[in-house]
Amino acid sequence: MKIDINLEPLKIRRGDSDSIVIKIINADTGLPENITGWEFRFTVREDIPATSVIDDTDAKIHKMFNSGDTSGIATIPITTTDTNIDVKTYYYDVQYKTDTGDVDTLGIGNLFITPDITRKS
Repeated sequence: MKIDINLEPLKIRRGDSDSIVIKIINADTGLPENITGWEFRFTVREDIPATSVIDDTDAKIHKMFNSGDTSGIATIPITTTDTNIDVKTYYYDVQYKTDTGDVDTLGIGNLFITPDITRKS
């Protein structure tokens, strides 16, 4: 199954927590896809690599999580530690691996980390 979506730009204030909710609909049936057992990856980088990337050690944010949802909804948790990075524009993508081993990237988007006023000491 090939899914390609245009990921919305995300705007998160530095040091804040958030979540990204993705709903996957089966293009043939129009019904939510059963994503039980699927693995999702959320990766944030300063730029889009010009060459192949071997691993994600240079990623600013890298999350891997499994979904057990039959309603096609995957929620990516973003923590305050994740967003405690430089204020700037980053690139992100969301990739999934199905329970049968198929891998696909949903799309690429921009992540804007915006400044905050109050900083914990």
